Amino acid sequence: MRTPQMHLTMQLVGGTGIEPGAWRRPGVAADGYVNVDAAVRAAKAAERGKFDAVFFADTPAVVDDLSTRSPSWAPLEPVVVLTALARETERIGLVATSSTTFNHAYNVARQFRALDLVSGGRIG
Repeated sequence: MRTPQMHLTMQLVGGTGIEPGAWRRPGVAADGYVNVDAAVRAAKAAERGKFDAVFFADTPAVVDDLSTRSPSWAPLEPVVVLTALARETERIGLVATSSTTFNHAYNVARQFRALDLVSGGRIG
């Protein structure tokens, strides 16, 4: 009988996490939502921690009041970020969503196929 295993995925949320005010804390880079290096550091930490994957959700709209909150829910485009993560990590899975409302399905499929090749089959 096989021992049950837990699978862990880290969601990359705007460079500072899910806490809305985290970008204001001392020592936190306020530009984390557009800083690919912050995403690379998080993915490498998840990989060292034996996580199975990192997840980056596509958010093709600004949904926050930018005068009072970091635009963390309007991050960089997922395929671009995951391509950078693919080059900087070795085994962790790379998962993203992409809107077919704002992108042609053919282009989404083409981008994810290219990312699958660049990542060595780690895309989801």
